[in-house]
Formats: sequence, C-alpha cells, structure tokens
Amino acid sequence: MAIFYGVTRKSQIFEMVADVVEAFKSPMENTRATMELLLATAAQETHTGELRDGTPYRHGTGLMQFDPVGLEDIKTRPSAQRWIKIARERFGVDFSKVEHRELETAPLTSIIAA
Repeated sequence: MAIFYGVTRKSQIFEMVADVVEAFKSPMENTRATMELLLATAAQETHTGELRDGTPYRHGTGLMQFDPVGLEDIKTRPSAQRWIKIARERFGVDFSKVEHRELETAPLTSIIAA
C-alpha cells in the first residue's frame, strides 16, 4: 500500500509523535493520552498516511489534515509563542515561515501543528 504526506514508513509516524509529545509535554501531562490523541487524529484523517486527500488546499492538508485557519492561529496567537519557540529550538521548524501547502509533505510540522 502507498503512503503519502512525506512519510516513508508507518513506524516513522509513531516515532515523530513520541518526539513531539516529549518536547512539548508539561510536568504533569499524561503523555500516553496525548500520543494516543495525535495517533488517532492521523488514523482518522488520513488512515495514518495511506489515504490521499483530494480536497482543495483551502481545507486541511498533510498527515494531520491541518486547516489554514489553524496555522494562522498558531502564527498570531500570543499564547502560542512558547510552543513556537520549542518547535524552532527542538525541531528547526520556524512557524513564521511555514506555508499551509508545505504541510502536505512535512509530517513532522503537521504533527507539531496538531
């Protein structure tokens, strides 16, 4: 079966989710529940990368089917600045430069955004 969205193997999704959850966790967070939520989102939205979405880019895109409005919210919300800093320092993702269309082939960025 083909796999899309810049993912090369399904295990890569599990590894990226674990890395993202570890980087962004709060001291008292139930990381298992957070990982399960992110994996369930990928499973529901794209069958964990196996279902290619043919809808226009004004809708969700990428592994997590992230919407344009959500990306703009990350970029402009003052309370998101802490998360933006972690994304830049830990993963080299600069959300001020991320365009919605890039999420199509950037699974790590898509997971961080979700």
